Amino acid sequence: MNALPILQAFVLADHIYTDAATGKRIVAGTFGHISANEFPAQHPPSAAFVMLTEFVGSAPLQLRFVRLRDNFVIMQSGEINIECDDPLVVLDMAIAIPAIPLEEPGLYCFECYVDGNLIGSVRLTAALLSAREE
Repeated sequence: MNALPILQAFVLADHIYTDAATGKRIVAGTFGHISANEFPAQHPPSAAFVMLTEFVGSAPLQLRFVRLRDNFVIMQSGEINIECDDPLVVLDMAIAIPAIPLEEPGLYCFECYVDGNLIGSVRLTAALLSAREE
């Protein structure tokens, strides 16, 4: 690998579909906030849409879910090998996320690493469900 890719998009969603006719991704139910009646809580399985460019070579990509108050890594994906031989190509992928464990309200984030280097993140807020939201 020569240089790290540029992260063009990193979105959390309930579902990501691929259109059979066009190959385009359909990202449905994006979120950055989770409300729960009580903690600990768990968000159902979901997905991350990741789009990279300016990449040539082969490298492992990995997602990590982190509690921001102490940078504790709660869970992480296995390594996903990405390969490209043209820096002008845009690589996009849907990565399955298992149920998200949330021990307490607060700030969390999903981090995206390529070859062990952080290339970007997306923040997630977890909060108690207020009476207004019920």
